[in-house]
Amino acid sequence: MSSFLFVLCSGNILLLKNQNKLMLIDFEYSSYNYRGFDVGNHFCEWMYDYNCDEFPYFRVNTEAFPAKTQQLHFIEHYLREFDGDFEELSEEEQTKLKQEMYLEVNRFSLASHFFWGLWSIVQAQLSTIQFGYLVSKRLFFISCQSTRQRMMMSSSLSQDYALARFDAYFQQKKKIWTV
Repeated sequence: MSSFLFVLCSGNILLLKNQNKLMLIDFEYSSYNYRGFDVGNHFCEWMYDYNCDEFPYFRVNTEAFPAKTQQLHFIEHYLREFDGDFEELSEEEQTKLKQEMYLEVNRFSLASHFFWGLWSIVQAQLSTIQFGYLVSKRLFFISCQSTRQRMMMSSSLSQDYALARFDAYFQQKKKIWTV
């Protein structure tokens, strides 16, 4: 049996204020997934601000990815809710579980960046929504390269969502594999 757990994403279930109604959003992206992917994706989203009125309609701040202490705090509360027996474990066992989940979450955060990078390449071709999926067809192919330096062929190219996601993937990958 895998040491990874599958969970449902609750981040897309919104309680509407003053209406006593639930709204499900992004259900077209819902799936049965690993908890590490869901939590890793949650942490990745800390870096992206989608409240932008100008192209490319998002901002990236890679420094906003939660620090290890923030992640461990979140993970501890997650484990306390998930596992009723977590409190009964020794401090050493709790620390071991938190560290294991920390590695799981950070490895899956790479998968999240990669997934959304590929998603944005597809959306650039299919979507009618104005968003910086890709700035040009040339970047469609360049985005498949392994580093940001290969993707950024000139300073006149705007950073697009695929580029931002792949860039975050490779930056974070360096940090994670040195843990």
